[in-house]
Amino acid sequence: MKKAFSYLVIILFIFSCSKNDEIDENDIIDLLITNISIENIILDYELKEIDFVDNNFGFAIDTQGKILKTDNAGLNWTLLFSSSFDLIDIQFQNKNSGFVLGKIGNEFSLLKTLDGGITFKQTRIQGGNDLTKVFFINSNLGFVLGNHVLKTQNSGNSWTEIDLGFNIYSDIVKTDNEEIYLSGLNGTLLKSVNYGNSWELKNLNSESHIYEILPFENIFYLIGQGVIKTDFNVTTEFQIPFNIKTHIFDETTLIGFGESYHSQNFFPNGAISISNNSGKNWEITIFTEYNRIYAIDFIDSKYGFALADNIVKGKTYLMKIKIEK
Repeated sequence: MKKAFSYLVIILFIFSCSKNDEIDENDIIDLLITNISIENIILDYELKEIDFVDNNFGFAIDTQGKILKTDNAGLNWTLLFSSSFDLIDIQFQNKNSGFVLGKIGNEFSLLKTLDGGITFKQTRIQGGNDLTKVFFINSNLGFVLGNHVLKTQNSGNSWTEIDLGFNIYSDIVKTDNEEIYLSGLNGTLLKSVNYGNSWELKNLNSESHIYEILPFENIFYLIGQGVIKTDFNVTTEFQIPFNIKTHIFDETTLIGFGESYHSQNFFPNGAISISNNSGKNWEITIFTEYNRIYAIDFIDSKYGFALADNIVKGKTYLMKIKIEK
């Protein structure tokens, strides 16, 4: 009986250790560059920005005033709109409703479609100055950002300036609980709970410029001159290896896309950097086929798109990205 009991204890101990070892191993698996697969599509257009609404259907603007769409994940593109505008930013809320920010000279305009790009309505943005981004909450309420912030409540037919003081405002997002956050230079992060009618300055104890706001569950990653991670109770800040556009894979895993100068090269190379500890340390992989990776758009945590180019060869690529961990 004692012998049988001893065997039972040993078996339970082995099973318990195996189970715990398996959990521990999964907990410490890092995301590696080998977990990221990339498919390149050579483009006939020099695209500036992309906005995909699902894994196949997306829109883009190029450097020649064109607005385009694809319904097969970038393999083919259809020209929707051609103009003399310098197109700056694009946002599509679904397959039908979209907004494009453009300018001619010093005059800024909003190009709006409600029929998937069959027609675009052009509206001048009165008082717009040095604008770089358009962001609509819904079909009526929207914002444009630059060295000031303008708001519309009638789908861009008229605009009013929000009294925030001078800054270079760079990004704006809405969270799932209907809060709006706005970022700028010198650690500026503003919060609104009433759709932009009033704003609260969040104190991050940082002077770093913030170019991207990336909410993830109950935390924020703020990307700019560094990486700031905060839940507004605890804030940490780390350096970044180079200028990056960032994808948040999970609470502690960041993927940065950009360009990196190395070995005294005159031209940079495209680079992907991965941090598995919230930005404290980075593993950098150089991609010599690109000179830069300059726009990203992820549909979910594992699947997305990016733009890259090769200046010497005069080629622009759409990168289809899949992360398998």
